[in-house]
Amino acid sequence: MPDGFAVNETEAYLQCGLEGLGLIQLSEFVASPYLETGRLEEVLASARSSPVPISIVYPNGRNAGAAIKAFVDWVIRIFPQSGVNPDVGSR
Repeated sequence: MPDGFAVNETEAYLQCGLEGLGLIQLSEFVASPYLETGRLEEVLASARSSPVPISIVYPNGRNAGAAIKAFVDWVIRIFPQSGVNPDVGSR
């Protein structure tokens, strides 16, 4: 059996953890449903990494279509703890 796995997709990485193939480090957004049901268990809580900022770059003003605005609103809703400032890019 190999001593490690390399994946480049979150779902594959998550499946490795769910199958017990080793320790994984996921975002809270991805891990929380599995932690709540007990399918994953947090270990090394004292070694959590710092949150990673998220940036969304899109055309300003009239060039920003409804789909872009809906996406930005969705991201703000699912990451409310991020302290996002939705007005930064609207100048």
